Amino acid sequence: MARLSTLHTKLKDKASGLLREWEAIRVLASLMDRNLRNKLSRESQKLEALTNRQLRDYIEEKAESVAKLREDLGIRLSRAELIARLEFVETAPPGKSVFVSKGWLEEVFERYGTLFPIYDALPEHARIALDRYKDKAGNFDWWLPEVQTYEDMCALFNLAKEHSTESNGNGGSKKTTKALFRATVATAFYFVEAFLNGLAFDYVCNHEDMRDQKTRTSLTEWDDTKKKWRPLSFRDKVLEYTKIISGFVHPPLQESNCPELAYMVDIGKKVRDSIVHPSGWPNPNTGEFEKTHVLLNLEWEEVERVVDSAIGLVRKIEKALKGTDAGLNWLHNRGTDGFFPEAVFD
Repeated sequence: MARLSTLHTKLKDKASGLLREWEAIRVLASLMDRNLRNKLSRESQKLEALTNRQLRDYIEEKAESVAKLREDLGIRLSRAELIARLEFVETAPPGKSVFVSKGWLEEVFERYGTLFPIYDALPEHARIALDRYKDKAGNFDWWLPEVQTYEDMCALFNLAKEHSTESNGNGGSKKTTKALFRATVATAFYFVEAFLNGLAFDYVCNHEDMRDQKTRTSLTEWDDTKKKWRPLSFRDKVLEYTKIISGFVHPPLQESNCPELAYMVDIGKKVRDSIVHPSGWPNPNTGEFEKTHVLLNLEWEEVERVVDSAIGLVRKIEKALKGTDAGLNWLHNRGTDGFFPEAVFD
């Protein structure tokens, strides 16, 4: 009797392990939804009541299902490793996702792109959302910091334009309007920096054998020798990153050939610095209270020019490095009415 009980336990454990492996593959491949999860829960509960013969039949069937998933997707990891990845995803509360890199997924799958063709076109710095509670299997959600900050900039710009019109015509809140002006300008710079940081991340990922420590420090803004951050200025980041990634001796974009860059590192940066680093101190060289003046006298025309320059600069960087900006299909200019279109937020 004890031998039968021991055999039953072993068979049940094997069946449970296969079911958990099947769940891990489904979740990591974004192929799990609520219906499948309910089915999985029912199967798990039924294992307790199955006979040894039924458990053997279940093991054979589930092993075949797992083997097919492994073959179709090119699973690289063992069952234990898959379950460890699943447990990481399960740290997110219900309704929330964890975001993983392409590298993280490529350690699991050899052919993840067969599931979602858009995956292969995503840059290395993209983050893919994994969620064990998806409403529908096959939903592929991804995130790019530059897209997020671009959308933020556009949303703030549209609000600022609406408030600017109301303030001028109907006595709307001028303080709210000015707050939106400042937020829009700051976010325009965040957008360009997010784009540049993504390019740097992708380059480092694709040049893991990079031996030049100075280049690596510039791209990562981290000095691995001294274990400290080495942040670059906005201008230096544009010049250094485009020079390194293009492989040219000199930066392909400079103030002399790119008016958008010239504006953003001159007038635009003065506006940005007055917002991000407000100070009551005068300029020690001129004695003028420049930051205070800029902060208090920010005009709508300057907001428009900063935003348009940010978009134009990103397009020119993309073209300089890749020959085309076709990959920026999410990047839209303002419409004829002066607002950003709804397509930005789709």
